[in-house]
Amino acid sequence: MRSPFSDAPLDLDDARRLSLAVRTLADPSRLQILNMLHRADGELTLTELTSGLGRMNQSSTSYHVSRLVDSGFVSRRQRGVFVYHRLLPAGIAAVVSALGPGGER
Repeated sequence: MRSPFSDAPLDLDDARRLSLAVRTLADPSRLQILNMLHRADGELTLTELTSGLGRMNQSSTSYHVSRLVDSGFVSRRQRGVFVYHRLLPAGIAAVVSALGPGGER
């Protein structure tokens, strides 16, 4: 993901990818889900995530997790009837790198 702060021109596709990533991370519920997955140091089911959030129903949690999966921040693995979610640190690192000091060069 190219940084808007690099010396190279930022093309429209890179700008759209970065914009989507930032909008995805701008939601408090999604940040809490990422935090839960980070603290779990492994995988959590949708039921575990919903229970950890407390105030949200399973349908809403599923929506937010899907946005995180679509943006490359979380992976999804189905085993039987359960779906397990895991944090993808590389997705977060790409955004931090693009927006950090100096950006990606």
